[in-house]
Amino acid sequence: METDPLRKRIPEGPGGYAETNRAIWWVGDISNDFKNRENINRDYFGQLRIDTHQQMAETLTQRIQNNPSPSTRELFIGTYEESLEPQVRDAVFRLGEKGYQTRSSGFFGSDDDWRVIGIDVPRTYNPLNRQAQVIDFVPGTFTLDNETIGHLDKLGAEVAYYAGYPVRIGFVPESPDLNSITNQWESIAAVMPDLGSPALPVDPTEAQAAFVDNAQNLGLSSDTIASSPLSGGNTTSGEGFSGGEGSGGGDSSSGSE
Repeated sequence: METDPLRKRIPEGPGGYAETNRAIWWVGDISNDFKNRENINRDYFGQLRIDTHQQMAETLTQRIQNNPSPSTRELFIGTYEESLEPQVRDAVFRLGEKGYQTRSSGFFGSDDDWRVIGIDVPRTYNPLNRQAQVIDFVPGTFTLDNETIGHLDKLGAEVAYYAGYPVRIGFVPESPDLNSITNQWESIAAVMPDLGSPALPVDPTEAQAAFVDNAQNLGLSSDTIASSPLSGGNTTSGEGFSGGEGSGGGDSSSGSE
């Protein structure tokens, strides 16, 4: 386990933890008392998440109906920009330009009883963390120095690792305000070092599977999904985000990259 003082250790809490490959997973039920203490924030952030995804479904449907051909940069990430949650969209594109291969982004899930808690990042990985914001990265593609980790820490962001490599950056916003969350993501993207060349384009087959999965989770009709060239005419759910960027820490709600 890393001993860097900039990386925090998860405190004990209700339920239990199992640690494997430097990842810590929630393995117990969460007590009602613990849930009640989080209800207020959870409700506000949960509603913001719902409202954001409803608006995304509307704008993505309109985009496919009115202008289904993806732009050059959309082909590069494998999805429409409307498939990415608005608060993290610009940050995801900027990180891609800097060379980071992202997998999922935005609101972190909605499950209460089974949750990845993470590594040394107690704020981001609160078991009731609908309010948490995350960007997941393809494992093994970059490292971070202590200076960058320090900058991220000052911005309220935390880093999760797998096998020694960063796999997730996340934070818990101070308030359920999409503009302030957007600004925080843009500040985070700004301090991430440039890796020297843009991220590689995603595999088209994997991107198709992820796009279909995300569009279905947003509630788009099969006809609308099939009419998009990004679906390859396929309306069956695929492998999730294995090939690119989506939303919600892998909750299949925003697209592939």
